[in-house]
Amino acid sequence: NNGTAGQVLQTDGNGNLTWVDPPDNTPAFFAYWNANSSQSISDSTDTKATWLTAEDFDTDNAYNTSTQTFTVPAGKAGTYAFNAGVQMYSNGNSLRTVVIKLRKNGSGTWAAANYSQVMRDNEDRMRHHQAHIYATLNLVAGDTIELVCWGRVLNNTLYISNDASGVKSNFLSGYKL
Repeated sequence: NNGTAGQVLQTDGNGNLTWVDPPDNTPAFFAYWNANSSQSISDSTDTKATWLTAEDFDTDNAYNTSTQTFTVPAGKAGTYAFNAGVQMYSNGNSLRTVVIKLRKNGSGTWAAANYSQVMRDNEDRMRHHQAHIYATLNLVAGDTIELVCWGRVLNNTLYISNDASGVKSNFLSGYKL
């Protein structure tokens, strides 16, 4: 038996082989910010990434660019890999702390978080910091994931850096394993 085009051979560990369709790793999406100007955010306050309104791809239309939320579609429960990045800055070189989080189901419960202490309180040398997070999560149909960031500056204003150069440094992506 040759199987059909695109199938792969699978073993049950007992010497029995069968042809199966390979996993397709969907849904899969990549959302990002496509802006020419930076956005100020409140210091020391959780801020949902409402700027992630553009997409490179979204296989199942599971990421909503209006609400900036990924929702696991019906029949697609399983283990998911997420990757996100946020670039924050302060004009006064006074950036202190950057935290980015994946929030599950809109509550205060975090699915994952990345904390970066970028400078001590008595130093003025950090202007930009790119934070990244990677998480593998078990999700069921209807679960939601959204990106949240938190930053602290010594003085001046806290900003999310623009992506005018096309780098896409502010993003959220994910796919089913």
